[in-house]
Amino acid sequence: GFRQPRSEDVQAPIEVSFEEAYHGSTRTLTVDGRRLEVKIPAGVDTGSRVRVAGGAPRARPGGGRGDLYLMVTVHPHPFFERKGDDLYVELPLTVPEAALGAGIKVPTFKGKVSMKIPPETSSGKTFRLPGYGMPRLKGGGSGDQYVKVKVALPTGLSDRERKLFEELRQLRTDNPRAHLG
Repeated sequence: GFRQPRSEDVQAPIEVSFEEAYHGSTRTLTVDGRRLEVKIPAGVDTGSRVRVAGGAPRARPGGGRGDLYLMVTVHPHPFFERKGDDLYVELPLTVPEAALGAGIKVPTFKGKVSMKIPPETSSGKTFRLPGYGMPRLKGGGSGDQYVKVKVALPTGLSDRERKLFEELRQLRTDNPRAHLG
């Protein structure tokens, strides 16, 4: 009987931006002079494999084509951190925003989202935005986005600001370090 020569699968690296990993993208690859349109699905992560059926170069003339497996590396983002399908971002607050509460705009990959900061919010407090994380590669839906607030102390205080902080210090007699002995 007639036997077709074996085809072989091939692996190749592909690098994608954080934005491409979030939204998905299409890449054009050239293999053996053929142009292949490859869909990178939303939600890929470093270590993901994208299969291109029949996309491998021919192992030998007249042979069949194996599959091409693209091994994904996702570039890091300057201020979003990814853990699984969840995203983490640190958001600076002014001292008055943290003390008095505020409505602020938070960056997400779906655009800016309004978030309410309650009065007396401590630096390091984390808020969850459900469904604003990375799209799930399998199973649909999205992870969550966690927003960790960081109170940014002002620099270059004017004389007036310095006097106001001095007044605050005299008004507050409680010691937040008292429990340390």
